[in-house]
Amino acid sequence: MAPIKKKLYYALFRLNFPLRTEEKQIIYIEDKYDPRINQFMEKHYEKFVKLFADRGYDFAYVPILLKKIKDENPDIIQNYRPTISVNSKTKKNPVPQDIYDSLFSFLKYKKNSLKPGFIRYKATVRDRLVFSYFQLRFVSEDDFREQIERYIQNVKFVPAVEKVSYQKNKDDTIKQFGIGINEWILQIFTQPQKLSNLLVTKDYRILLTDYDNQEVDLTPLQKAIYLFFLKHPEGVLFEDLKRNKEELMNIYKKLVNRENEVAMNKSIALLVDTADNSFYEKCSCIREAFKEAFIKKYNISPVDNYCITGNEEHFAHKRIPLDRKFVRIEADI
Repeated sequence: MAPIKKKLYYALFRLNFPLRTEEKQIIYIEDKYDPRINQFMEKHYEKFVKLFADRGYDFAYVPILLKKIKDENPDIIQNYRPTISVNSKTKKNPVPQDIYDSLFSFLKYKKNSLKPGFIRYKATVRDRLVFSYFQLRFVSEDDFREQIERYIQNVKFVPAVEKVSYQKNKDDTIKQFGIGINEWILQIFTQPQKLSNLLVTKDYRILLTDYDNQEVDLTPLQKAIYLFFLKHPEGVLFEDLKRNKEELMNIYKKLVNRENEVAMNKSIALLVDTADNSFYEKCSCIREAFKEAFIKKYNISPVDNYCITGNEEHFAHKRIPLDRKFVRIEADI
């Protein structure tokens, strides 16, 4: 087989990356679900596992791992359910994208995700973990198969990976989940997601008080739109934001030390313009900021409660679902 022609890139993760750095593990990742890729991967999963194993590597494909953990360890998962408090929110059915999004939140630089491909740990350099990253592109089944087989053929041969099984002690507590990503998926499956109280301080800092006062890092414009929706628990139709332009501007002025009111007005005008993407970009950044704040220490992220989202029946009706009993605002908004 000819040498691999596609270029290998590198993905840099922070040192608090939650997975053990397994040099012999290759993980498939994706920024969003691609039905063609995933149907192909599931269809040929056993074949690829064997091809990777022949080269000494453990192939981690999250959808299959997640399904196996659900199917093979229902007793372990069930034993954890009684320990979850009434005030906790548990993700009973995490989907693969939850796993990928959590991994992406640990990228060293503010890149939110990686396109479909393989990552493999290479080295630790100063304040970062270096992973090789091989991007996959689906053109046709034959071409996609060739991409994967070329990649497998060209990765450095290493001795076979030792497998670790799931075990329980006599008292039915977990003794060992497994290694690497398997263990982490099981933690996501069983760990309660406790909702935190949210505090807006007098100086407009947003803190998760039940998570060691972890601060949610937002730009002034992102914070302005977030505080506006905190102030309006009933929510607002996106197309009606224009009617609230003055209120948004007043909040924005309190967050920035800028005399250029023309530029500020332009930012708010774009934010409420239904023909512009500014509002959705800010909402996406707010979501990433909450993921970062929760996952930074706890690996679990009940972000849906804290983000600006659309109503299930009316997507254009935007609101923050968090029960306001969890919210305390000291700032003047």
